[in-house]
Amino acid sequence: MQSSFHPIMQNIFENQLNKRKKEFNEIEKFFEQEDFRNVYNFLKTKFQVTFKLMGESNSEYLTYFYMKQNPALLMRKKSYGENFPEFLVSIPELENFQYLFFIARLDWYWFAFDGARPNITLPLGTLKSWGSLARGEDQIEIEIDLALRETLEVVKINNSFEIRVKK
Repeated sequence: MQSSFHPIMQNIFENQLNKRKKEFNEIEKFFEQEDFRNVYNFLKTKFQVTFKLMGESNSEYLTYFYMKQNPALLMRKKSYGENFPEFLVSIPELENFQYLFFIARLDWYWFAFDGARPNITLPLGTLKSWGSLARGEDQIEIEIDLALRETLEVVKINNSFEIRVKK
């Protein structure tokens, strides 16, 4: 059974879609434009787990709203997309999904860089939840403890890199 969003989330824009049908029809036309597709595909490569969690429909809407604040012209900058986690937590519809910020930060940390990078400190459980989502596990419980922190590091093992909790 396939759906356009991860079963852990409902379609967060469904209510807005029903309220503002005309505006969203215009937005959906925007989805077909090349600039939008380029930004969407770029963000999807940098935020793979976040986009998987959000689902295609929600990810398209989020990309549209992100582009309104961060024009596609800025995509030439290496840091384009780095503020996407902060953007997510600025959306009122997502205020009950605080873990998205940390999942997105870990996505950026892992997918935006090649090779070695500095350590990152996130709430306890972020790596485990992120890994479960990345592997597409059916039973996912996102358990992030905001009171406790863990430091993550990227280590080289043979010819590949791995992310793990720093000891």
